[in-house]
Amino acid sequence: MVWEGYESPNSLVPGAAEEHYARGAEKDLADFQQGLRVTHDGPPSHNTVLGHSYGSTVVGYASRDHGLHADDIAFLGSPGVGVEHAGDLGVPADHVWAGTSRDDAIHLAASPDPTTWGGSPDQHWYGMNPADPAFGGNQIPSNPRRHET
Repeated sequence: MVWEGYESPNSLVPGAAEEHYARGAEKDLADFQQGLRVTHDGPPSHNTVLGHSYGSTVVGYASRDHGLHADDIAFLGSPGVGVEHAGDLGVPADHVWAGTSRDDAIHLAASPDPTTWGGSPDQHWYGMNPADPAFGGNQIPSNPRRHET
């Protein structure tokens, strides 16, 4: 299932450098996830929420501020998720997953200020890079060149 119930940034800069998109969407995502839980029939479901790029920031904010009603949370190519450690997301740290390809543009734009691009790969616009081992979650390997000959 794909949830696209928010206005997403239409550009990297200044769009994705503006937090208001995530702030405006976080409660709606949390409410949507809660709705999935309460309307599910049968044995309890195992829900995983995956956020990609700026969507990972929305997922992180929703989890941090509202509880996400998810068993596992995954982030791909994230500009940060609003916390400095996986355990701050409201699920156990071993239920947090993240990966970022070394070629992902997010590494170039670790700051909303273009004059600082190319800085620390650990710190991104919205906090610690969740794919960094120091974040405390599980690593999702991501290597687009793995199949090159």
